[in-house]
Amino acid sequence: MKSKTKLLSLASVVALGLVSCTNDELKEIYSGEEITFTTKVSRATPTTLKELDGFRVYADADGYSKLFINGLMARKKSTGSGDYELESKITWPVDVNRISFWAYGPENVNIKPNFTGQTQTLSDFTVASDMVNGGKDHKDLVVAYTRAERDNTSGMQVPLVFRHALSQIEIKIKKGDGYEEGRIVKVKGAWIVNVDSEGEFIFGKDPNDYLKWRTQTLSNYGRTLSEGTKLGEGVDMISNEDGGNNSSLMLLPQTFNKYVFENLMEASDVSSSARDSKPGAYILVLCRVETEHKFDATDNDTAVGPLYGSDGTTVVGHVHQLFPVTSDASGRHTFKADAYGYSCVPIEGTWMPGKKYVYTLEFCGRNSGAGVYPPEPLPDGIPEGEKRPDDKRPGDPVLDDPITFSVTVSDWVSNDNPQEDLETPMN
Repeated sequence: MKSKTKLLSLASVVALGLVSCTNDELKEIYSGEEITFTTKVSRATPTTLKELDGFRVYADADGYSKLFINGLMARKKSTGSGDYELESKITWPVDVNRISFWAYGPENVNIKPNFTGQTQTLSDFTVASDMVNGGKDHKDLVVAYTRAERDNTSGMQVPLVFRHALSQIEIKIKKGDGYEEGRIVKVKGAWIVNVDSEGEFIFGKDPNDYLKWRTQTLSNYGRTLSEGTKLGEGVDMISNEDGGNNSSLMLLPQTFNKYVFENLMEASDVSSSARDSKPGAYILVLCRVETEHKFDATDNDTAVGPLYGSDGTTVVGHVHQLFPVTSDASGRHTFKADAYGYSCVPIEGTWMPGKKYVYTLEFCGRNSGAGVYPPEPLPDGIPEGEKRPDDKRPGDPVLDDPITFSVTVSDWVSNDNPQEDLETPMN
């Protein structure tokens, strides 16, 4: 050891994660200035620093063969300044210029940290499937990585910019452009099917580009409504904008292929390798389609009338049931007011960390229909729907045309202040 180096107490050794001094020169740590953290979150989203009471910290100091900080908790200072301090006092070694810091939170996130000076990963992270409540119970994950130099770190306050490691997904359903007058669409549920649910987060080496994921294990996510909701200008099936508590999905960043129906495979532009790797993704919708006519009903069991008339005598309209197709015991099509059926639209794409993806499905417009019959068997955990007619196959349109859809991509923004700068402190 260098003659200037002081011996550490056993408590200090344990706090620093150092086992012995052997050939590691133990660095002088009594610089007089404790390491603390100033923190920011990249765009205020479901996790802001107001909710982030604590986070785990790891650090690798130049010249050390073992981690300088090994999973200590950092918590908000009691002064209300918004700064965070480690649960055990750690000071910057006087003869170490650069330290790499990694952090993740919130503190109760269910994840397995694996940190050394060479590799830094967070494994066994799972987004549990929920087919009823959308993303109401989904938890955010924020991470930070920086390389700090002593000479450029004023007061030993290390700045950490937390970034959102997950992708936010929303599903909206609306009338298509040129929606036919008299057409009625009701929806009772929507789900994203066949996307990865388990993953390992891998810190990259570049502090400006370190968000990496390895994912696996297909699962399904969505929301079930107790009653069918009639389409107006749009229905926020899975979205924070309907006043729900964190109802948008927070899913693993990943790349996925669209589902290819066997009877349509030859005409598909999806490569054979993509088809063979795993089932593709699609959005599944439980819905009902009707047509309203402003005149008396004819003798047709697929219609019901009168539509209006509170006095019981005035008949001013009737409604036809277009989808799902329901039949009586003799095979005749019948009107069934509480009948809903399943349709779907295959999707493909890449979800990136910290981005919000809004899927807007357009029903029954000039160039859109009500989707195609979904793959079978249907996912577990969804409500019972009407069976597919025997003369239809999965992939066949339920009416005339598939559903059209658009995808918009944006950064997660605060509900309170969408104009917030990218790295505004959230104290």
